Amino acid sequence: MLGNGSSGEVVLVHETEHPEHLFAIKIISLKYIHRNHLSTQIKREISVMKSLHHDNIVRLYRVLKGGTKLYLVCEYVSGGDLYDKIANLPSLPEPLACKYFVQIVKAIQHCHDNGITHRDLKPENCMVTDDGEKIKVTDFGLSNITSQKYGDMFFTVCGTPHYASPEVLSRIQYNGPLSDIWSLGILLYVMLMGYLPFDDDLHEALRIKIKHAKFVIPRDTVSVEAEDLIRSIIIVDPTKRPSLEQILAHKWIADNSASDDEFSPRESAH
Repeated sequence: MLGNGSSGEVVLVHETEHPEHLFAIKIISLKYIHRNHLSTQIKREISVMKSLHHDNIVRLYRVLKGGTKLYLVCEYVSGGDLYDKIANLPSLPEPLACKYFVQIVKAIQHCHDNGITHRDLKPENCMVTDDGEKIKVTDFGLSNITSQKYGDMFFTVCGTPHYASPEVLSRIQYNGPLSDIWSLGILLYVMLMGYLPFDDDLHEALRIKIKHAKFVIPRDTVSVEAEDLIRSIIIVDPTKRPSLEQILAHKWIADNSASDDEFSPRESAH
C-alpha cells in the first residue's frame, strides 16, 4: 500500500516474471466515480496522461477494468514527493531548487505544447526519484485540454487555493496556461523559503491576500536573482507574467544550471 483516499488506493506491484519491474497502480471504485459524477473527469485524466511522454512526467502505461474497480497502471517513483523533501529542510539550497524547478517547468512546457493545462501544481504533485536527481510531475485529475496554447479560457474554480492564481479564485474566466505559470511562482517560493507566500485559515481572507499578491521575502534569505524571478512570476495581471521560455532564460537559472550534471542534491546540501 502506497496511499489511500476517498476515491480508492494506490498500491505497489511488480511483474510476476520480473520482480524488479515495479509499478504503482491507482485503484478507483467505479461506484465512487458514478456516485460523484466523475466519469468525464476520469476519462479526461486518462486521455491526458496517455498523450504525455516526457522524462519529468509520471507515465501511465495501461488502464484495466475489472469487476467494480478501475486500475491505472503507472510509473512507480520511489523517492516520495517534493512536499516531504521541503518539510525535512528549512528550505532547499538554491542550486537544488533550481535543478528541480527547471525540470518542473520543462514538464509543464511539454503539457502546454500539447494543449494541456495542469491546474493543480503543488509540491505534493511533484514526485522525486529515489536518488533525488529527478522530478516527475503527476496527478492530472484536474487538468484540461485547450485547442491552442494561450487561447482557450476556463471557468472552473479548481486546484489547491494556496497555489491557485487570483483569476482562478475570483470565479472569472481565466487562461489555463497562464494560471499554471502563477502556480510555478508559488512553488518556487515554497522551495526557496520553506513556507507559503499567502496563507490563512479562512478561505475568503486567503483569496483577498492572493488577489493583492503582497508577499514578503525576508532580507538575505535568497539571492537577488532568485527574488527577481519570483517577483516576475507572482504577478496579478496574467498577461504580465513571463512565458515558460522567458523563465528558463532567466539569469538565476543560467547561474545555477550551467549544465544539467553540474551538481547533485548531495553536493548542494553539503
